[in-house]
Amino acid sequence: MKTILTLFLILPLFTIAQNNQKNTPIPDERLLEVFDLEYIEHLQAKNPRMIEYFNYYLDFGYQLLDVHSDKINALSATSIALDDPNNLNILLLLQNLNLKKKFDTNQYFQINESNRVLCILSEKAFVKKLNAHLGLSH
Repeated sequence: MKTILTLFLILPLFTIAQNNQKNTPIPDERLLEVFDLEYIEHLQAKNPRMIEYFNYYLDFGYQLLDVHSDKINALSATSIALDDPNNLNILLLLQNLNLKKKFDTNQYFQINESNRVLCILSEKAFVKKLNAHLGLSH
């Protein structure tokens, strides 16, 4: 009887532990270009939602736009040089250029003096997009 009772007590705990492991996001390897492994492991253990945030930001925190040359000036786009805009680590770029995301204003950068523009989404726009992705929007 004690064995059966023990199983009934331990089995739910094991199931909860397994579910928590499944819900822990796996850090994108590009995060290692920006953060040290210890910090990433700390986030995984203590604040896994930040891993989700950073993973999603790497792919959806910006947009690459083709803009007519007349409109580039209207965007007040600063010119930047990028080797491969299609293979961009946006977090590393922000760090290297010492840029800070703005809360409710998108930032625009003309890429290599071309008609391509990098649009870094405002924090407000990005979080709205992230919440929709996570099913948290109302």
